[in-house]
Amino acid sequence: ALLGAFSGSASGQCGAGAAGRAPFLPQLQIQTSGAGTTVSAASANDPANQSIVGLWDTQWQQLSPGPAAFFDEGYDQFHSDGTEVLNDIPAPSTGNICLGVFVMTGRLSYALHHVFWTFDGSGNLIGRGEWDSKITLGKSGASYNGTWTVKNYTLSGVLLEPIYSGTMSAQRITVQSGSIR
Repeated sequence: ALLGAFSGSASGQCGAGAAGRAPFLPQLQIQTSGAGTTVSAASANDPANQSIVGLWDTQWQQLSPGPAAFFDEGYDQFHSDGTEVLNDIPAPSTGNICLGVFVMTGRLSYALHHVFWTFDGSGNLIGRGEWDSKITLGKSGASYNGTWTVKNYTLSGVLLEPIYSGTMSAQRITVQSGSIR
């Protein structure tokens, strides 16, 4: 969600607002098809998990247009079939659930293409957007960081200015022993 980055009548909406191991670790299953490469992991709770598959608490910082500022936070879930779902912090009435697809681009690197709808302050559909990210998984598999760019369009496909970009960081969410009561 842009969280106030739009001026005028638009409201916030989703998307607007591993060392010394062999490449492609044994617990990863790589599947290649005409649509790209998808990755799955033996277990999202495995401390040696070096796949992006799992649930993440992700934060985005906006760098452009400046000044640098908090942009968004959400729970981001990556699935073994190469799809992704984001539930971020704007109100549900503004479209806080978004969908994406991702591919592995290197040993610990991923590209994510995330799509979303935009709404005005009255809840009327006014456009769509694309949120593209380049992600690097930490060597432990417990975190990632990267860069992102958000582009917003009218419903007829006209690109709106400004284009937003920045950095991101995430921490893996796992079931901790004793956390279930």
